Amino acid sequence: MGATASYPLDDLFSPYNLLFPMGMLAAATYRSLSAPAGAALALCGLALFLAIGLADVTGAADMDHGIRTLIFGAGLASVVAGLAALELHGMLAAPRLLSFLGDASYAIYLVHGVALAVGAKVVLALGINAAAPPWTSFALLILGGVAAGASAHVLVERPLTNALRRRAGI
Repeated sequence: MGATASYPLDDLFSPYNLLFPMGMLAAATYRSLSAPAGAALALCGLALFLAIGLADVTGAADMDHGIRTLIFGAGLASVVAGLAALELHGMLAAPRLLSFLGDASYAIYLVHGVALAVGAKVVLALGINAAAPPWTSFALLILGGVAAGASAHVLVERPLTNALRRRAGI
């Protein structure tokens, strides 16, 4: 019998936990980047992300899941830091929809799991999975998860944040 994952240690030592500090590092460093450095960092991060994805899909590299997760994360954190630096220097402007989704991202993160579970039951109950191509159910579930999180942001997170800011005098 093989070894099995052990909760809570498997969650505590998950490589996914290192993605948050990578995002923190991107947030802490983008202001210090010049526009050319930001562009170079974003391009290098994108190249790393695509190279690892291609190596993974083609089987060119047999990587441990944890290592692959960290490399993907480092690539995307670099892209985020580089693009944020370009935006800071006025060389890039995020579309309003992407800015809204960025603002709503924490609520989306918190709500998407429940929304996906409920959405999957709805898709099965309505027979969408049998009547339409698989990508249809996939797209509906993604849109439902994002819509649920965005609604939580607008209806709960934003009003609570504004109320707390007013109370704190910010």
